Amino acid sequence: MKSHFIRFEIFVMLLTVLFNSSDLSAAGPKREMRGVWLTTVWGIDWPSVTGSSQKVCRQQQDELKALLDRCQAANLTSVFFQVRGMADVMYESSLEPWSAFVSGKRGVSPGWDPLKFAVEECHRRGLECYAWVNPFRWSSGIDYNSVPDRRWKEQGWLLTYGKYTVFNPGLEAVRQHVVDICREIVSGYDIDGLVFDDYFYPNRIPEDSSAPDYDLWQAEAPWMTFGDWRRANVHKTVADVHALVSDLKPGLRFGISPAGIAGKKHTSAPKWGMTGCEVKGDDWQYSEIYSDPLGWLYQGTVDFISPQIYWPTTHAVAPYEPLARWWSEAANFYGRHFYASITLAPLDKRNTNSERQELLRQIGINRDSSLDGD
Repeated sequence: MKSHFIRFEIFVMLLTVLFNSSDLSAAGPKREMRGVWLTTVWGIDWPSVTGSSQKVCRQQQDELKALLDRCQAANLTSVFFQVRGMADVMYESSLEPWSAFVSGKRGVSPGWDPLKFAVEECHRRGLECYAWVNPFRWSSGIDYNSVPDRRWKEQGWLLTYGKYTVFNPGLEAVRQHVVDICREIVSGYDIDGLVFDDYFYPNRIPEDSSAPDYDLWQAEAPWMTFGDWRRANVHKTVADVHALVSDLKPGLRFGISPAGIAGKKHTSAPKWGMTGCEVKGDDWQYSEIYSDPLGWLYQGTVDFISPQIYWPTTHAVAPYEPLARWWSEAANFYGRHFYASITLAPLDKRNTNSERQELLRQIGINRDSSLDGD
């Protein structure tokens, strides 16, 4: 299946994608996923207002319907709706607090269920609705203090480096909590899929005795390298979530959107029997956030991979075309699907028409390099 996702500030898409949608649809193959990431943290894409009054509820719903109308008009097929950004949720949960990004205050209900509404409105327009979950991120600097937040602190679930705090993937209870969150979503809503993004360990957390999880590593698996232990913790979570999805709803698909470069010869490619990615850019995610996408593909614990290839075809160290082709080959090698996440930066109104053609070039590369069939 030839596919491409667009991660974007949605107002840009609304103003600019339609100018070439007829060109894209005219050249489109029989089967193609054309998806869009709809970001809710900080109200980046939605909602523009927060609160719990009926007036705010109506405005939020009207905004969401208008966005989905334009997704339908742009001939998209799928919406990735962010339902859990900072260990807070956009649906009725027994496990985590309501998101302040919808109600205005963490733990306070907005008076309606955005995920339920989004699923129904997507399906009404013939759009798939995927629930987008940040698996471990708790905070990027704010010290949350709702009842669940205080409990997680008391339980020692949080792992902090710099300003960034995550649920500690090294704790079995944390991994189970992530699975339980996904169970709530998968069992409670008529979603078409589940997707994680690229928030795992805090970026560049040290691998020495100064690390906050050093003692846990020594107690759990001192025979492994610190890095391999961390990657194994992420692998366990991914595998458990995939097993959950497969058991509850076998037709539902689970995927991850990692950073755009992975599988270099000096990182994970030899380990998993794959040809290394040859671009000059570094596979920083392997050693800085302990993300190993080839491992998920090899183990069959994702149904699709959607790497964030946010660079132009002319980029000096991470050119789009060889990256897209390598990811397509990798996914096909392991019997999985590849859906590139691309950027709408070329469509900025300050760019020239020639620069805007970059988006069409990337979509053409996705279609030409697909190994999934027509």
